[in-house]
Amino acid sequence: MTFKFFFLPGAIPDNHVHLCIALAQGLRSLGHEVIANKAMWDDDLFLPAHGRDWDYEVLDYRYAYHVPPWSFEFRHKNSTPKILIDQMPSMHLTSPWLFHNWINKVDLILTTHGVIPSKKQFEDKVFRWGLGLTNEVISLIDDTRGGAFSEEKKPWKSWRNEHSARRMVSTKLSNEDLTNCIHTKIVVDEKPTDVCIEGVSRFNKRYFEFMNQQRFTLAFCGHLESRPVKLGWRAPFNGNSAFRLVDRIEKKIFRKLRNGEYDAKNYAILQWDSYRFWECLYSDTIPINFDFEYWGIDTEVRPQAFEHYIPFRNSARAMFEFIEQLSQEDLQRISQKGRAFFLDHHSPVAKAKRLLSCLKGL
Repeated sequence: MTFKFFFLPGAIPDNHVHLCIALAQGLRSLGHEVIANKAMWDDDLFLPAHGRDWDYEVLDYRYAYHVPPWSFEFRHKNSTPKILIDQMPSMHLTSPWLFHNWINKVDLILTTHGVIPSKKQFEDKVFRWGLGLTNEVISLIDDTRGGAFSEEKKPWKSWRNEHSARRMVSTKLSNEDLTNCIHTKIVVDEKPTDVCIEGVSRFNKRYFEFMNQQRFTLAFCGHLESRPVKLGWRAPFNGNSAFRLVDRIEKKIFRKLRNGEYDAKNYAILQWDSYRFWECLYSDTIPINFDFEYWGIDTEVRPQAFEHYIPFRNSARAMFEFIEQLSQEDLQRISQKGRAFFLDHHSPVAKAKRLLSCLKGL
């Protein structure tokens, strides 16, 4: 079969079309042909499609959401099945594909980061879709294995931006006097350095080299939102300044009433998905992430706590107590199972197989 991908001209291939790249690589590995409306990859992964026919159309969310409705309907009025890859839906329970009628313009929606409003309503058309990794990142991780592990059981915190969910973790560490139990710097030539200073590219070889040497890596991401305020009916009015003011006031009220207690009963973690979690899962380090079951986080196939990663609920001390109990055999077992889980469910080939399975229902 032939899949034609549609991209917004000017989108950065290193980051913004990551899901499309990984999916296309998987499809090509399975023997399918991949073409596109423009060249988006250095190794000619996406070939020009002039004068060609195709079986399926794959729409990157930037292309879909920036094309005027009348233009989209004119360009895509054919009956070819259409697949929307929605990498950046709203932080709320609503997404552009729902409020702008994309649910009726396409045949399948693959959505990451978000929460599907009603499983029964969209179960035949909307599918959860984790970020995963491209073959280039997988190769870099493989090429940087084999270094000496850190002797300490200190988790490594390597993120640059403090999203609200990450701030919650930092607050827990501080409140429980555990800030010194993590490290943020790597010693290179007897000087502490931050690996992230080399840039934000997804192809930072030193970054993966250090990640492979760490026993544990904090892999948190996402936004911490009060229940039920941010998960309710005001989501369509995100851009309205008056509603943003009301939202800030309500946040302060709820935070005061709950006395700073961050738990799954009072808060939800949205946009949890991050490249870092999948990078850690495939590398030699062991990711520490939010407990998927406790926080109600879902992806295509949910990784299991204590088997594929170290879970964090709302107590940093409980997490460290578990870490201290792990033997070398336990560390090796969790790392190996995490890598196998990634290959089975979130690698480019696994993503492609899942898409082909979803297409059978059309």
